[in-house]
Amino acid sequence: MDSEICCPTTVSGVPKEVALGYDSNMCSITKKSGQVPGWQLSDDAIEHALADLDGDEARLAARRAELLAEAELRSLKDRTKASSTARWLRDRYHWSTQRAATCLKQAEALRAQPCVHRVLAAGQITTEQAVVIADTLDQVAQLPQVREVDLADAAALLVDQAGLLCPHDLQVVGRELVEHLTRTPSVDTSADADAVAREAEAAETAAQRAEQNRLTVKRLPDGSVSGRFRLCPVDAPILTGWLTRADTKHPGDDEFADDRDREQRRGDHLATTLRDALTATPEQRAAGAKSVQVKVVVTTSLEALQQRLTGVALLSTRGTVSAAELRRLACDAGVLPAVLGGDPAALDLGRTRRDFSPAQIKVLTIRDRGCIAPGCDRPPAECHAHHQWEWDLGGPTDLANGALLCAFHHLQIHRQGWAVTLAANGYPQLLPPPTIDPLQRPRQHHRFSLPERRTA
Repeated sequence: MDSEICCPTTVSGVPKEVALGYDSNMCSITKKSGQVPGWQLSDDAIEHALADLDGDEARLAARRAELLAEAELRSLKDRTKASSTARWLRDRYHWSTQRAATCLKQAEALRAQPCVHRVLAAGQITTEQAVVIADTLDQVAQLPQVREVDLADAAALLVDQAGLLCPHDLQVVGRELVEHLTRTPSVDTSADADAVAREAEAAETAAQRAEQNRLTVKRLPDGSVSGRFRLCPVDAPILTGWLTRADTKHPGDDEFADDRDREQRRGDHLATTLRDALTATPEQRAAGAKSVQVKVVVTTSLEALQQRLTGVALLSTRGTVSAAELRRLACDAGVLPAVLGGDPAALDLGRTRRDFSPAQIKVLTIRDRGCIAPGCDRPPAECHAHHQWEWDLGGPTDLANGALLCAFHHLQIHRQGWAVTLAANGYPQLLPPPTIDPLQRPRQHHRFSLPERRTA
């Protein structure tokens, strides 16, 4: 005997769509892709169906968040005498504790940021991205002297980047956005100026504290020593150079092969380094015996250097430096004056040289400030200078034809067929191949479009 499953079209006498709060057009999955087995679909149909599913899930998540916020407001947990809304969801709908906590957190974040909820309800971002954007906007809203236009610019930037980045990389953008807006506050009145001065003083103190190198050592009962350390951003490259030596295996074959694991090689190299430092003669130390040569590029403005501003000097190894550290570096560092936006013709090498010169690399470092791939945070020291118009195809070694890319994204650009061009704002942008984006919409790193804080 055949059985039949009946799906009611009404809930308590109310049309099902009305009771649930959505209409039949909310879900965009068509019968063509929703009923046909996946193996029968074309490649394009599978991609479009997955995109439709993402949009449907976003819209449903937005609706769920709205209903959960209302359930919290109405204390529906009291209907089952539950101790919390999370417990009510477990009892009423058999949710797991983790799912209940996650959904309630999402609902709270979206309730606080209605603009993010609207974008999610339109299916333009995912639920995870929505939470990241809402959390970031909450932090921006708490910054001193923040304006509605700052929030609007921040929201627009984050939503735009959501079309390019996964939630983790979008979180990186959010952190840099908050840091950027914190470093450049607006000043409207003398009272605001006093508040900004106090904030700058606190920021300088915190920055100087973060620049302290620390080493904690613990002697163990067996006579060995263990410890942990932290190096400031300026000194961290020294360790990178040291690790390059420590991780290099000693030459040898067969029974003379260096079969130590990485941790042992580093431990042995540390002991050797300390021993050499204590036993080297003054002549050896003066000659720089066994020294590690490290170069760190610090980019700042003449105004910042003269006025001793905090947080406006950028390190090529990521991060910023305090005013005190900037003054210390200026005492014994090589100072390279750079006029941004000037005529770069003197640095253009055309077809006379394949590799970019050290002077060109410095200019690219100042302009790009790291890998130009959206979401990547690799510093200039870990990047290659890429020819936008490839040298083998006749491209010149000129600044306008150069861009910084980390090793991974440099390989990806060539393997997938991305194009690199200069955008109207003077910074590089990436053009995806048609296989990734049929419209080939340009993509640019968020650091080139961070909103500026406005003054009165």
